[in-house]
Amino acid sequence: MYDWVLANGPEHWANSQFKRKRWDKLSSDETDAFNSWMSNEWQMPVLEFIKAHQCKLADLLSSRRRDNLNWKGPVGSAIEMRIRENMSKAQNLVIRQVSNFAFEIQLQSSLTVVDLTRMVCSCLEWQMTGIPCTHACKALQLVNLDVYQFVDKWYHRETQEIIYEESMLVVSLNDIPTTGDGSNTKDGVPFELQPPVMMPARGRPRGMPIRTRSSPTCSNCNEAGHNRKTCKMSQDNL
Repeated sequence: MYDWVLANGPEHWANSQFKRKRWDKLSSDETDAFNSWMSNEWQMPVLEFIKAHQCKLADLLSSRRRDNLNWKGPVGSAIEMRIRENMSKAQNLVIRQVSNFAFEIQLQSSLTVVDLTRMVCSCLEWQMTGIPCTHACKALQLVNLDVYQFVDKWYHRETQEIIYEESMLVVSLNDIPTTGDGSNTKDGVPFELQPPVMMPARGRPRGMPIRTRSSPTCSNCNEAGHNRKTCKMSQDNL
């Protein structure tokens, strides 16, 4: 099994084996995320759909920019909560310092190693999320260092301000027909642009059970495994 796992690309399906940092965000399908984001607008005509998407992005950027101004610390509230939770769990750990910035934590049969100079922990959580794990927080408490200095720069206020510094500019639309304004004509007759007609797919709809002769369904009680003649409910009524 070990050889099979290594031969089948564990970096593609195991978070701990991923070659780069994911910052605790996982997505299996970008299309599903986009459809969920635009679920109320997907039936709009193309131009109105793009305009609606542009407005939603502009609102999102503005909202994130306003949130950054309300930060009370160097990181946002969600990251602050994660740090406090790890610091609280670290109180009960027993740690041993082996050098100026290297530490060992013995937990039952496992030994966890923390290296503050390289900002790594053998549990791999610190490397995967960019936030000091419980073991790293214990080491930072022992040497009295600022935990925020060991959080990845992407979470800090300065980086977030740069990310959301720009705004989504409005694109002007001139002489472009829209729905319901009477500007669309065919053979001199006004008409409205409509989204394409969605035809139902062929075949049996998903979720419908297939009834077989080996598993009959009773027409009297709607339970499987017998028919109307052998139904106990019918016999009890007799």
